[in-house]
Amino acid sequence: MYMRRLVEFAEQHADDLPPVGYARKNYQWFVVITHDDRFVFIQAERGEQRVIPNRSRSSGVSPILLTDKAEYVFQLPKNPDNAKRAEKCHLAYLKLLKECYEATHNEAVQKIVRILESKNWQLPDGMKSTDVILFRTEAGDFPHEDNKVMNFWKNFLSNTGANDETDSICFICGRSAPAVKRHSIEFSLGRERTKLISANESAYLSYGLENSEIASTCFECEQKYGQALSYLLRKYANKKQHGGPHMMEIGNVTYVYWTRLSDPEFSGMFKLLSDPDGTAVQRILSSPFRRAENYATLNHVCILALSANKARLVVRDYAEPPVWRVKNQVRRYFDAQQVVGAPKPASIYLLAACMYRDGRKEMQKEDVQDWMNWALYGKRISERIAVKIVRRIQARGGMTWIQAAAIKSWLISQNKEEWTVDLDHARITPSYLCGRLFAVLEAVQYEAVKGNETIASRFYAAASSTPRTLFGLLMRNSKWHLNKIGKENKGYEVRYQQRIQLITGQLKEFPAVLDLQGQAEFALGYYHERQEIYKKKEDMPADSADVSHSNKAAAEGE
Repeated sequence: MYMRRLVEFAEQHADDLPPVGYARKNYQWFVVITHDDRFVFIQAERGEQRVIPNRSRSSGVSPILLTDKAEYVFQLPKNPDNAKRAEKCHLAYLKLLKECYEATHNEAVQKIVRILESKNWQLPDGMKSTDVILFRTEAGDFPHEDNKVMNFWKNFLSNTGANDETDSICFICGRSAPAVKRHSIEFSLGRERTKLISANESAYLSYGLENSEIASTCFECEQKYGQALSYLLRKYANKKQHGGPHMMEIGNVTYVYWTRLSDPEFSGMFKLLSDPDGTAVQRILSSPFRRAENYATLNHVCILALSANKARLVVRDYAEPPVWRVKNQVRRYFDAQQVVGAPKPASIYLLAACMYRDGRKEMQKEDVQDWMNWALYGKRISERIAVKIVRRIQARGGMTWIQAAAIKSWLISQNKEEWTVDLDHARITPSYLCGRLFAVLEAVQYEAVKGNETIASRFYAAASSTPRTLFGLLMRNSKWHLNKIGKENKGYEVRYQQRIQLITGQLKEFPAVLDLQGQAEFALGYYHERQEIYKKKEDMPADSADVSHSNKAAAEGE
C-alpha cells in the first residue's frame, strides 16, 4: 500500500520532483563548452547540488548521460592499474553521447563528442577520477535539461534497465511491463546509503528471479516511488533544525509522513514529537477539540517508519490514520505526560531514553516505535517499557521528572484511567499510598540525619516491590528520626507526623507484593509526594527551612 501511496505522491507533486531518470546530486566541476570547441573547467562550490541524470550501477561499466565521474568523461584512472578500465568507461560514455545526438540532434551534445574525440583539452590540477563533471554552454544552458535529451535518457534507462525477455505484472500499478532489474535510486538514512528493493545473494532468490525482479516493478513506478521517497527524506538546509519538512529522526528510526491532501497544521504538530516547543504544546492542550469539525474531513495521513540494515531499507511500520485522529492523539500524548516539576514537554527521544543509563548507546528501535505508536495511534505502551523504567528507578534509588512523565503515560495508556498532574489526595490505592508514605519517611530520615544517602538509595527497590517486608522497620526508625527533628524544630516534627498519620489512616495494610502496575503507581505516588514536600518547604519561613542542594535536586528529579 505504501508503495502505491508514494507513486500517488509523485504524481501529485510532479513539479516538485526531478524528472524520470534524474536526481538531486553533488557535483565538483563545471565544464563550459566554448564557441571555439574548447573546455573551460570551473570548480563548483563545496556541497553544491543540482538535478542531474542518474542511474544505478554496480561494478560494471554503465555511463551516465552528460554528467559522470572524470573516469568516464575524461578517461582519468584512479591509479595506473586501472587504466584499461578507465579507457573502457570512456568509450562507453562516448557511445552514449553519440546515441543521444542521433536521437536529439542537440548541438551542445555534438560539440562535446567532437571535443572529447579530438583530445583538445587539458585536465586542471586537483581533479580526481571520482569527481562528478557537469557540462554547460557559454550561454549558461545545461544540455541535460533539454526536453529531447530528457526523453532520450528516460527511454534509454527504460530499455536498458528492464528485463526485455518477458513482461511481468508490476506489483504497484498492476500493468504488464518489463520488470526493472535493479532499482536505481538510493536513500540516505543516517550514515548508510540504502535501497528499498534489492537482492544479490542466492538466499534471496525466489522462483529463479534475481536482483530486484523478486518484486517486479515497472520502470515508471520505480522512478516515481524513488523520487517521492527521496523528496520526503530531505532534511532542512539549516542544520540547527531537526529533521525535515516531511521527516524526523528519533534514535535509529526515521519517520516519514505526508497527508494525502495538504494540511500544514499537521506537519507542525508532528514536529513537536521530536522537538517540542512549550508554547506550541500549551496551545494544543488549551485548544478545544471540536469533534464535528474533525470528523468532517476524510483526509488521511501516511506515516512510514524506516531504519537501515546493511545497505537495505527496513520498513518497520506503515499506517494511514485519519488526520483528525492523529491530532487528537498527539494532544492526548502531551496531556498524559504532564507532571508537577516538569521543566518542558517531553520528546519521544527523552521518553524512550529515560529507562537506560545512557540512552544514546542502549536505546533500541523498538523503544522508539512503542512511544510513537502511543503518540500517534493511541496504542498501549508495552509492559516491556514499564519494566525497564521501574528497574532503572529501583537501581538509581530515585526518579527524575521524565521518568515520572513516562510512568504516568504508561499507566494512562493501559486502562485509559485519568491521573492528576500533581498529588492526588483522592487516590487511595495501597500502591500509591505506599509510594507517598515512603517519600515522607525518606524526608524524615534526611531531615534527622542530613547525610548524602537517604533510605531511597538503599531500600527503594524492596519497598516498591515487597512493601510488607520493609515498612515495619522504616516506621519504627521514623519514630527515632522524628524525636531528633523535634528537638531542633517542633514544627517540622508535627507536620511530618500529621502527614504520616494521614497516609497510614487510609492504608489498611501493607501489600505483600506489588505487580508491575502497583510498582508504577508506587513510583508516581513517591514522586508526587516528594514534589509536595519540597513545595511545602518553600512556603516555610527561611529560618525554619533547611534544605540542602542534594535534597532539592532529588525532589526536582535532576
